[in-house]
Amino acid sequence: MDANMVTVNGVTMSLKDYRKIIRERKEAAHPKKKAPKRKKKELTEINLLSSDINTMMKKVKLIRSLSAYYDNAYRQWGTIARDIINRKEINSPFVMYRVKARELNNTIDSISEIAKKNEKAIYQYIEKLSYQLDDLRICIDNLCSGISKSGVMQLHGDHECINGSGRRLGLQTLVSRSWSAMCEINSIIRKCQNISDNGVDPFDYTQETYNGLINCWSKKN
Repeated sequence: MDANMVTVNGVTMSLKDYRKIIRERKEAAHPKKKAPKRKKKELTEINLLSSDINTMMKKVKLIRSLSAYYDNAYRQWGTIARDIINRKEINSPFVMYRVKARELNNTIDSISEIAKKNEKAIYQYIEKLSYQLDDLRICIDNLCSGISKSGVMQLHGDHECINGSGRRLGLQTLVSRSWSAMCEINSIIRKCQNISDNGVDPFDYTQETYNGLINCWSKKN
């Protein structure tokens, strides 16, 4: 008989098929237990607040743009940008703005962490955020006034650090966007104060967060 063939209970088969049958019998006798499915975490209203805050803040692109100008202007444009930022009418309000912007980002990060833990302390941080946004709005207004008084628009108006657009925004471009940004900040402040005072309102969410709440409530009901 061929060494690769075996006869079992009068049935001749290849050694490969025989081993396959043995393996299948063992698996049938000791089936593998399927790992239990992890229960999907249900999002609460508090969990979703962080997403709503981030969505609102993304609308105010000027905050990040002004911070980027302060941090990177010298590397992009050299001494002319440094001289502009160091002018007394600009430097003081710009430094204050940058400090307030960092504080604001820290608070937003804290809101994100608290939301993950589903803690009601988030409402206090949202109230804090509204105060910081108000401070930042004043800083933007003071900075724009300082830029206007400094005369840099007329002195360096043809330079990219003033009139730049696209990915390299100049001061003039940023100032021109300040009014709409401050209006948007005022709107966010009102929403934050409303959430802080009255809790969550399902009719006052962004579409993304509203959809999340609908899914959350449908599972509960």
